[in-house]
Amino acid sequence: MAPEYATRGYLTNKADVYSFGVVILEVVSGKKSIKYKPNAESVYLLDLAYDLQEKGNLIALIDPILGYDYSMKEALTILELAMLCTNPSPTVRPTMSEVVRILEGKTQMKAPPLHAPYSADNFVRAKAMADIPLSIQSGGTSKKGHQTPFLL
Repeated sequence: MAPEYATRGYLTNKADVYSFGVVILEVVSGKKSIKYKPNAESVYLLDLAYDLQEKGNLIALIDPILGYDYSMKEALTILELAMLCTNPSPTVRPTMSEVVRILEGKTQMKAPPLHAPYSADNFVRAKAMADIPLSIQSGGTSKKGHQTPFLL
């Protein structure tokens, strides 16, 4: 849910962009953003993404199941787009038509600004989790023998 709606009940025309950014993060990372268990190992996906972005290691968010079978440049572009779309300020977020033009390669993306963590109470845990390789954070093995990602 877009922060402006969650905190003030104000729905902007950029709320869908925010949701799209969250979906991008979920798909690329293989993690759920809304599943939260109150324990020392759980953090919000957006907090983790913020910390990795701050460290210049946003690419570490990519689901380890993918191995290296993807374009690093395209993966980083889509992650940076997700961070731009999930900016707490709706005025900074692109419009959906701008998002589509970026995905089609017709428009260059503005550098996504760093933004504050989403849940300050869990940011310390997000910083700690960002230092642990995602392969260690995994929660088990799938039917095909692949590591299943740790769900947030």
